[in-house]
Amino acid sequence: PSQVAADYYRFQLLTGCRGIEIHGHKLHGYPPITVGDVDQRSGRVVLRDTKNRADHKLLLSTQALEIARRNCAGREADDPLFPIVDARKTLAWINARAGTKVQGHGLRATFASIAEELVSSALLKRMMNHAAVGDVTLGHYVAKSEAQLRAGWQAVADFFEDAATRE
Repeated sequence: PSQVAADYYRFQLLTGCRGIEIHGHKLHGYPPITVGDVDQRSGRVVLRDTKNRADHKLLLSTQALEIARRNCAGREADDPLFPIVDARKTLAWINARAGTKVQGHGLRATFASIAEELVSSALLKRMMNHAAVGDVTLGHYVAKSEAQLRAGWQAVADFFEDAATRE
């Protein structure tokens, strides 16, 4: 029923973001992704002041970038990337059609479950924006380049695209 809400859920599945990192949360002070946060040329989005109180850079797969571009088109820099009030109606519609009971945060778990098979745990932890506090190895010794991170997101997106094509 809503292309914007469907794009929001696809974007969440392809990036592993928390819902509040995408659409914001007024009570907790999280800003939504805005059109201005999307760097279409380099395929990057900066999530501002996330749950672990730091910015997080998403290096978008080609599929996620296409969704971002579509939702940036004709909009102002301060506009939310996904201007939705209640995407749950779209998710309920999708669940009814698919015979599933997926919840929004379940898409993050699905992302992590698939990515865990495709990338190293250190890369997955960085992709999901989990803090490395107390993890000396990840916090001080294991570095991951932007190319490695982008390849991780692309591998997950390609997996989902291949699975959807087979279905």
